[in-house]
Amino acid sequence: MKQIRTTLFSAIILITLFSGCLGQNDRCSDPYVKIGDSCCVDGDGNGVCDKDETQTTTTEKSTTTIRSTTTTTTTIQAPTTTAIATTIETTSSAGRTTTTLKGCKTAADCGEPYLGGCTCQGEGVTKTNYKPICNAGVCTWRGETEIDKCVQQDSGNSEKEHCVSGYARCIPDSEYQDYFIMPDDAETIEGLTSESYSARYQGYRFKTNGVQFPEDSKCFDDLKILIGVMKPNGKETEIEVSWEKTGQIDSIEVGLEDIKRMDNGTVAPRMWVREV
Repeated sequence: MKQIRTTLFSAIILITLFSGCLGQNDRCSDPYVKIGDSCCVDGDGNGVCDKDETQTTTTEKSTTTIRSTTTTTTTIQAPTTTAIATTIETTSSAGRTTTTLKGCKTAADCGEPYLGGCTCQGEGVTKTNYKPICNAGVCTWRGETEIDKCVQQDSGNSEKEHCVSGYARCIPDSEYQDYFIMPDDAETIEGLTSESYSARYQGYRFKTNGVQFPEDSKCFDDLKILIGVMKPNGKETEIEVSWEKTGQIDSIEVGLEDIKRMDNGTVAPRMWVREV
């Protein structure tokens, strides 16, 4: 009888230990949780092991615009009223030559940056921006050339664009047709100069009185042409003409047909005229 009790007691101990092991297998140590038959991490608490979830990665497409840049450096001559100046003397067979260059302590002494010129190159507008530099006490100007490509044909929301020499931006086709095409009933003013009233149309005589640029640009966007007009009765007046604006005197309308920068740096406009 004693042996039966001992055997029964041992069996109870074994069953208790076995049950404890089963209970431990049903629990997982932090940060793991029991999902199915395994322990795993469930960070978002959705009842699915993080390692079994499908991961979606969204990649934003980035666009990089590459602009062609050419840098040049030019030494400029100083105005005679400049307080800070550097004088350079050179001697040749023709004698001694003295050149005064604008001196500086900082770039601010040299002037303000400006847009120097705009031309058409390939399928885009070439612009040269000049920035002042104080180099060893002497002012120099560094030119950085940028090329902006124009839209070559209509596509979706993009309108075809034109490059007009001297203009700092590409011109949309609708604007180009309105302002940059000479009217069919107009004619070019021949012989237009700044020296005298040499150009004529129906008794009216014309000459160029001047060309006005913005202070920070040498391109033609905001260019204004001042045209002197002598009426048939000998009375003189002046009209202002630009790409977007024609001038009118009596029944005569004057517009800008084309403009070119000459080798000596001057600007030569070509004007059209018609009766309205």
